[in-house]
Amino acid sequence: MDIFVLRKYFIIVQVFVFLLALLYDFMVGDSNDYTIILFYSLWNIGSYLWLFIKELRLAPDFHPYQILALVAAQFIGVSGISTYLQLMTGESILFGSTVITHAVYLGIIYLSLQHILLFAVFFFMENRHKDDEENTMYIADRIMNSNVPYFKWALYFYVFVWAMRIISLLVPLESISSLFVTLATGGYIVTLFLLTFAMIQNPLDRKGKMWHWGIVALEIALVMNHGMKEEIIRPLVPYCVHILILYKAGYKRFNSKTIVQVGLIGAFVILFVFPYISIFRTISYSTGKKWDQITTSETLSEYMKYINKEGKYAYDGEERGVGYMMNRAGSVGCNAFSIDYAKTKGTQPQYLAYCGAAIIPRIIWKDKPSVVIGGMAYMLANKKSNWSNAKSSDAYGCSVSLGYIGSLYLSIGFWGAILAICLQSLLLWYLWHFYKKKILYNIVAVWAFSSLIFVLLKDFEAFQDCGLSFCTWALVYVFICSKIFPGPKYLIES
Repeated sequence: MDIFVLRKYFIIVQVFVFLLALLYDFMVGDSNDYTIILFYSLWNIGSYLWLFIKELRLAPDFHPYQILALVAAQFIGVSGISTYLQLMTGESILFGSTVITHAVYLGIIYLSLQHILLFAVFFFMENRHKDDEENTMYIADRIMNSNVPYFKWALYFYVFVWAMRIISLLVPLESISSLFVTLATGGYIVTLFLLTFAMIQNPLDRKGKMWHWGIVALEIALVMNHGMKEEIIRPLVPYCVHILILYKAGYKRFNSKTIVQVGLIGAFVILFVFPYISIFRTISYSTGKKWDQITTSETLSEYMKYINKEGKYAYDGEERGVGYMMNRAGSVGCNAFSIDYAKTKGTQPQYLAYCGAAIIPRIIWKDKPSVVIGGMAYMLANKKSNWSNAKSSDAYGCSVSLGYIGSLYLSIGFWGAILAICLQSLLLWYLWHFYKKKILYNIVAVWAFSSLIFVLLKDFEAFQDCGLSFCTWALVYVFICSKIFPGPKYLIES
């Protein structure tokens, strides 16, 4: 059975199971019955892992929703199991200081619905356009047949990134636009993607590999004292995409070498990144230090003691490896909070306008008030009774997400959220096929493509503003790539 038929069956079965879950909840009606949370979490793990494997084996080529299938198994599967285990021990589920134990079911159900809609629209469009000419040649082959000087472009762009970083020491880039801040901090990702293209183009040239892993090591070292696991993991993502692109084209087999490569990356994340970040944050909590006051050497010292079963963090009962991943990587709680808030206090359409203000650059809106969506959400969950009071507070010590479907539900209600997710998934499909052609010779498209990949890797956590920022910038990038900086068409398809 081909992948296009399997996709149809997958969506049909997902809808059927979703309706069964709703029927069970309606018939039982017991808020203390957590069976449905366990069942649906196990179902999400199994079904999305199955989808990931089938897409990996049978899809015509790489596409970013292959990544989303694997991510979904974690964010709405493993995370749900972790939440279920907490519920069974009688532990209250908190979002900030707000108890959301009664609303966890909403988080599981609505997150599942969100993913059904995302995949249904994307697969519908993929199946409808399966015979398009652009789908007749692998991405890897297009790169190999291109005469783009990827290696030179990569180094030139990395020089540009460092120039931006140096300028930021003299001029606050945020006073111009947050885009420049993002380029200075994360623009190296473009360099890494270009280097992986160079590795595909010239597989025997070790120069690209040496530069790639050298930059990966440098960028990881630079963010070790930031306290964010995503910033440490991010430099590894281009190489993982590189593996998928080569595998789908048949240039990389699922053999012992590939297993070792993937295993080393996984081991680094689970055995180093998660314990390291957990210890970093525990140091902050226990000493009262701010994150920028904690040094890398201090944290590494405590990490080595932890590895050797020494020091105060080795036996403090905190989960720092797989358990930390289960507890942290998930969005059940934030979406449950947002939807329950809307159900009990009504929708807040003003939230949409608040998020929309963040899109306007300060160079245009000189007196734009502070817009800190994650900080506002934190205040809402901890200290303020309504969002309008929370947004006016300047006590933004932390940041949390209101979730993707959660923020939409909070702003425009159930049907508005459903429609918005369908439209945005349609946009994501269009963006992928636009970037698919452009990333081979357009640096702006490479940057935009990396933004899409990271949105999927974090399961749309960045869409806590109802997706406004991402969608707006994505359309800006499309305009730039099409009209302002189309890029030289180096690609040779012969």
